[in-house]
Amino acid sequence: TVTDEPVDVEVELDVTKTSDKEGQQVAEGETITYTIVVENKSNVTVYNVKVDDDKTGLHEEIASMAAGEKKTFTTTWVVTEAEVLAGEILNSVTAAGDPVVDPKNPDEPLIPEDEDTVTDEPVDVEVELDVTKISHAPTPVVREGDLIFYTILVENKSNVTVYNVKVDDD
Repeated sequence: TVTDEPVDVEVELDVTKTSDKEGQQVAEGETITYTIVVENKSNVTVYNVKVDDDKTGLHEEIASMAAGEKKTFTTTWVVTEAEVLAGEILNSVTAAGDPVVDPKNPDEPLIPEDEDTVTDEPVDVEVELDVTKISHAPTPVVREGDLIFYTILVENKSNVTVYNVKVDDD
Protein backbone atom coordinates (compact mmCIF):
# COMPACT_ATOMS: atom_id res chain seq x y z
CA THR A 1 0.00 0.00 0.00
CA VAL A 2 1.29 3.41 -0.96
CA THR A 3 0.10 6.42 1.00
CA ASP A 4 0.71 9.83 -0.47
CA GLU A 5 1.44 12.58 1.99
CA PRO A 6 -0.80 15.62 1.35
CA VAL A 7 0.90 18.81 0.28
CA ASP A 8 1.28 21.39 3.03
CA VAL A 9 -1.51 23.92 2.79
CA GLU A 10 -0.14 27.44 2.62
CA VAL A 11 -2.62 30.26 3.00
CA GLU A 12 -1.66 33.86 2.29
CA LEU A 13 -3.62 36.82 0.97
CA ASP A 14 -1.71 39.93 0.03
CA VAL A 15 -3.48 43.27 -0.24
CA THR A 16 -1.71 46.44 -1.33
CA LYS A 17 -3.08 49.93 -1.67
CA THR A 18 -1.51 52.78 -3.59
CA SER A 19 -2.48 56.42 -3.94
CA ASP A 20 -2.27 58.50 -7.10
CA LYS A 21 -1.12 61.41 -4.89
CA GLU A 22 1.83 59.56 -3.32
CA GLY A 23 4.69 62.01 -2.69
CA GLN A 24 2.44 65.02 -3.35
CA GLN A 25 0.61 67.33 -1.00
CA VAL A 26 -3.16 67.45 -1.37
CA ALA A 27 -5.59 70.21 -0.45
CA GLU A 28 -9.12 70.16 0.89
CA GLY A 29 -11.55 69.19 -1.85
CA GLU A 30 -8.97 67.29 -3.94
CA THR A 31 -9.79 63.74 -4.96
CA ILE A 32 -7.37 60.93 -4.19
CA THR A 33 -7.69 57.77 -6.30
CA TYR A 34 -6.65 54.55 -4.57
CA THR A 35 -5.78 51.32 -6.36
CA ILE A 36 -6.22 48.15 -4.32
CA VAL A 37 -4.73 44.85 -5.47
CA VAL A 38 -5.66 41.59 -3.74
CA GLU A 39 -3.51 38.57 -4.56
CA ASN A 40 -4.01 34.98 -3.44
CA LYS A 41 -0.46 33.83 -2.66
CA SER A 42 -1.80 30.56 -1.25
CA ASN A 43 -1.39 27.18 -2.88
CA VAL A 44 -5.17 26.60 -2.59
CA THR A 45 -8.30 28.44 -3.68
CA VAL A 46 -9.60 30.97 -1.16
CA TYR A 47 -13.35 31.56 -0.97
CA ASN A 48 -15.52 34.55 -0.05
CA VAL A 49 -12.75 37.13 0.11
CA LYS A 50 -14.13 40.36 1.55
CA VAL A 51 -12.27 43.55 0.61
CA ASP A 52 -13.13 46.52 2.81
CA ASP A 53 -12.02 50.14 2.68
CA ASP A 54 -14.27 51.78 5.26
CA LYS A 55 -13.01 55.32 4.58
CA THR A 56 -14.03 55.32 0.91
CA GLY A 57 -16.98 52.96 1.30
CA LEU A 58 -15.53 50.22 -0.90
CA HIS A 59 -16.92 46.83 0.14
CA GLU A 60 -16.39 44.04 -2.39
CA GLU A 61 -16.65 40.28 -2.17
CA ILE A 62 -14.75 37.87 -4.39
CA ALA A 63 -16.54 34.50 -4.50
CA SER A 64 -13.34 32.55 -5.12
CA MET A 65 -9.70 33.28 -5.87
CA ALA A 66 -7.53 30.56 -7.36
CA ALA A 67 -3.93 30.24 -6.22
CA GLY A 68 -1.92 33.10 -7.75
CA GLU A 69 -5.00 35.04 -8.87
CA LYS A 70 -5.13 38.85 -8.52
CA LYS A 71 -8.08 41.25 -8.42
CA THR A 72 -7.81 45.03 -8.71
CA PHE A 73 -10.22 47.66 -7.39
CA THR A 74 -10.25 51.44 -7.65
CA THR A 75 -11.88 53.81 -5.18
CA THR A 76 -11.71 57.54 -4.43
CA TRP A 77 -11.73 59.90 -1.48
CA VAL A 78 -12.18 63.68 -1.30
CA VAL A 79 -9.82 65.34 1.19
CA THR A 80 -11.60 67.05 4.09
CA GLU A 81 -10.63 70.14 6.04
CA ALA A 82 -10.31 68.02 9.18
CA GLU A 83 -7.63 65.91 7.46
CA VAL A 84 -5.72 69.03 6.38
CA LEU A 85 -5.83 70.26 9.99
CA ALA A 86 -4.79 66.82 11.28
CA GLY A 87 -1.75 66.80 8.99
CA GLU A 88 -2.36 63.40 7.39
CA ILE A 89 -4.86 61.34 5.46
CA LEU A 90 -4.86 57.72 6.64
CA ASN A 91 -6.64 55.07 4.61
CA SER A 92 -6.61 51.34 5.32
CA VAL A 93 -7.90 48.35 3.44
CA THR A 94 -8.45 44.80 4.66
CA ALA A 95 -8.97 41.56 2.78
CA ALA A 96 -10.08 38.33 4.46
CA GLY A 97 -11.39 35.02 3.16
CA ASP A 98 -13.12 32.01 4.64
CA PRO A 99 -10.97 29.81 6.88
CA VAL A 100 -9.11 27.05 5.03
CA VAL A 101 -8.95 23.59 6.61
CA ASP A 102 -5.46 22.15 6.79
CA PRO A 103 -5.74 18.36 6.38
CA LYS A 104 -2.68 17.92 8.61
CA ASN A 105 -4.24 20.02 11.37
CA PRO A 106 -8.04 20.16 10.80
CA ASP A 107 -8.74 21.59 14.27
CA GLU A 108 -6.84 24.80 13.47
CA PRO A 109 -8.10 26.30 10.21
CA LEU A 110 -5.87 28.81 8.48
CA ILE A 111 -7.24 32.35 8.09
CA PRO A 112 -6.37 34.14 4.84
CA GLU A 113 -6.21 37.87 5.65
CA ASP A 114 -4.08 40.97 5.20
CA GLU A 115 -4.24 44.74 5.70
CA ASP A 116 -2.50 47.74 4.15
CA THR A 117 -2.53 51.43 5.03
CA VAL A 118 -1.65 54.43 2.88
CA THR A 119 -0.80 57.83 4.34
CA ASP A 120 -1.14 60.90 2.14
CA GLU A 121 0.16 64.31 3.17
CA PRO A 122 -2.11 67.35 3.05
CA VAL A 123 -0.88 70.83 2.25
CA ASP A 124 0.44 72.95 5.09
CA VAL A 125 -2.22 74.98 6.87
CA GLU A 126 -1.96 78.60 5.82
CA VAL A 127 -4.03 81.25 7.58
CA GLU A 128 -4.35 84.63 5.92
CA LEU A 129 -7.04 87.28 6.24
CA ASP A 130 -7.10 90.27 3.90
CA VAL A 131 -8.78 93.41 5.27
CA THR A 132 -9.75 96.28 3.00
CA LYS A 133 -11.30 99.54 4.28
CA ILE A 134 -13.12 101.79 1.82
CA SER A 135 -14.38 105.27 2.74
CA HIS A 136 -17.58 106.69 1.32
CA ALA A 137 -17.35 110.46 1.87
CA PRO A 138 -20.32 112.60 0.82
CA THR A 139 -18.06 115.00 -1.11
CA PRO A 140 -14.51 114.92 -2.47
CA VAL A 141 -13.44 117.34 0.27
CA VAL A 142 -14.26 116.27 3.82
CA ARG A 143 -14.84 118.91 6.49
CA GLU A 144 -15.12 118.65 10.23
CA GLY A 145 -18.53 117.29 11.17
CA ASP A 146 -19.10 115.49 7.85
CA LEU A 147 -20.43 111.97 8.22
CA ILE A 148 -18.22 109.39 6.51
CA PHE A 149 -19.31 105.81 5.99
CA TYR A 150 -16.81 102.97 5.69
CA THR A 151 -17.06 99.53 4.19
CA ILE A 152 -14.75 96.97 5.72
CA LEU A 153 -14.19 93.82 3.70
CA VAL A 154 -12.58 90.77 5.27
CA GLU A 155 -11.53 88.03 2.88
CA ASN A 156 -10.36 84.61 4.03
CA LYS A 157 -7.40 83.73 1.82
CA SER A 158 -6.55 80.73 3.99
CA ASN A 159 -6.75 77.16 2.84
CA VAL A 160 -8.96 76.32 5.85
CA THR A 161 -12.04 77.81 7.45
CA VAL A 162 -11.35 80.55 10.00
CA TYR A 163 -13.82 80.87 12.86
CA ASN A 164 -14.82 83.74 15.17
CA VAL A 165 -13.21 86.52 13.13
CA LYS A 166 -13.46 89.80 15.03
CA VAL A 167 -13.08 93.14 13.28
CA ASP A 168 -12.05 96.18 15.33
CA ASP A 169 -11.83 99.65 13.81
CA ASP A 170 -10.23 102.19 16.12
